Amino acid sequence: MRNFRGKPVAGGEMVKGWYWYNEATGQHYIRQTNFQPAEFDYTDYEVIPSSVGQSTGRNDTHGVEAFGGDKVKSKHYDGIGTVTWWGNGWAVVVEGDSLKYSLCYEFEIIGNTTDNPGLLENDK
Repeated sequence: MRNFRGKPVAGGEMVKGWYWYNEATGQHYIRQTNFQPAEFDYTDYEVIPSSVGQSTGRNDTHGVEAFGGDKVKSKHYDGIGTVTWWGNGWAVVVEGDSLKYSLCYEFEIIGNTTDNPGLLENDK
């Protein structure tokens, strides 16, 4: 199972772990687990639903794990793109460009849609 990440409703940095949704309350959570010998412990963080992104299983040129919703740039395309699930795989969608670029290209994460919502507008 791949990791997810999300921005806690209480604020602070993004948290990584398992994603789960409480249908009874309508709340979204990321569960971080702490496995110690003979002990299982976890912490649930309520997160902003629009901030939740799944790991792509890929790292950028600096070794940073890429998630859906990350803002990336690459020498293989112009502008800043958003990592998105497209069809049956991860792609980079560049605003104003009709093409979808494979995440297999070398890329650099420069932000995400939650912490840097105006990043695409600033690139114009």
